[in-house]
Amino acid sequence: WNAGCGGGSIVKAMLSGTELLIALLFVVALVLMSSIDVAFGAVNKISARRLLDSPKAKSAPFLIDLLEIRAEVSMSIHIVIQMLLVAGSVFLFAAFGRRNIPYLAGMPGTIAVMVLIILLFRHFVPRIIATRNPEIVLLRLFPVLRLAHLLLHPFSRLVMGMLNYFHSWDQEMEPAREEETSEEEIQAFIDAGQEEGILESEEGEM
Repeated sequence: WNAGCGGGSIVKAMLSGTELLIALLFVVALVLMSSIDVAFGAVNKISARRLLDSPKAKSAPFLIDLLEIRAEVSMSIHIVIQMLLVAGSVFLFAAFGRRNIPYLAGMPGTIAVMVLIILLFRHFVPRIIATRNPEIVLLRLFPVLRLAHLLLHPFSRLVMGMLNYFHSWDQEMEPAREEETSEEEIQAFIDAGQEEGILESEEGEM
C-alpha cells in the first residue's frame, strides 16, 4: 500500500513537472512568434537591403523575398500565434480540471491567466525585444519565420486570395474613395518631408 501511495505521488510529481515544461515551451514559443510578428511589421525593404552588404547576414536575401509577400507571411505568423493561444487556453483549462477545480472557477481562472499571458508575452516582452532592431531579430529568428511560413503557406495563400477577391469588389464599388486616399497619402508624405526639412514650403506647395 505504501509502495502504491509512493508511486501515486511520483506520478503526480511527474505530471506537475510535465505541465511546467509544456507551459514553459508555450511561453517561449509565444514570445518567439510574437517577436517575429513585431519585427516583421516594423522592418522595411530599405533597411533590409542594407543587410546585403554584411557578409554575416546570409539570410538577408531570403528575408527580402519574404518582404515582397509581406501580407501573406504576416498571415502565416498570425495563424501560428492564434494556434498557440488556443492550445494554451485548452491546456490551462484542462490543468484546472485535473485538480478538481469547479467549472465556474476554472473558466474565469483560465481567462484571467490567459489575459495576463497575452499582455506580457504576446505584446509587452516582444516589443521590448524587437522594436529597436527588427532586422537583427529577424535574422536571428529567420529559421523559425521560414518554417512557420512554409508550413502554413498553402492556407495563408488561400486566405489572402479570398481577401484579395473581396477587396477587388470594394475597388470596383468605390474607385473615387481610393483616389481620395491616394491624395491623402501623398499629402502626408509632403507634410513629413516639410517637418524634417527635406522639402521647402514652396516645393511642398508645388
